[in-house]
Amino acid sequence: MKKWVFGCAMALVITSCDNKKFSIQGRVADADGQVLYLESLAVNGTELLDSVELDKDGRFKFKYHAPQYPEFYQLRLDKSIIHLAIDSTETLNLSANAADFANGYELTGSDECEKMRIVAQESAKLKKRIDELSRAMSSNSDRVDDLAAYKKKMFDLVLENPASATAYYIVFQEINGDKIFDPYDADDRKLIAAVATGFDSLYPDSPRSKQLKNMTLAAIAA
Repeated sequence: MKKWVFGCAMALVITSCDNKKFSIQGRVADADGQVLYLESLAVNGTELLDSVELDKDGRFKFKYHAPQYPEFYQLRLDKSIIHLAIDSTETLNLSANAADFANGYELTGSDECEKMRIVAQESAKLKKRIDELSRAMSSNSDRVDDLAAYKKKMFDLVLENPASATAYYIVFQEINGDKIFDPYDADDRKLIAAVATGFDSLYPDSPRSKQLKNMTLAAIAA
């Protein structure tokens, strides 16, 4: 009898864990007939999880299994992308417009996602500035100054919580295909190592913790 009760209790625990889900809902204006995709950003690549064709009202709702560790997802509308961080059963509410989907959106329900929005906007500003300087054939010192100012902002954000999803997101930011933070640069490696240490202390079995640790150790060895 005791074994049966224990078995039922374990089954309930497993079932309840499997039923934990996060949800993303909201409205994308002026997107009638367009398809909105929910995708997972795993260490090894992007995976399509769900999609919905938007009508003239633009309302949508996605629900998916909550991850075991903090994980990254994205909402994609055509070529425009909004990055999200999920670590539990959050309910995110999005308000956006199809014409400026990736930059003009508002999101509630997650402080981490709000910080990631700020990082993405700062990164977009830096990219625009670098592209402008390249077209104008400006001196390289101007680009170095802009990049240094950006890195200072990102360092400050990381130091608030090196084990946060935002910190991980910052480590892998790119401009025109080039990583902003280079593990083979001594100063950049300090930031990456701080994030690696933070993730390893909280999520030692997470694939992302192992990724950060291996990247840091490889750069140190080199």
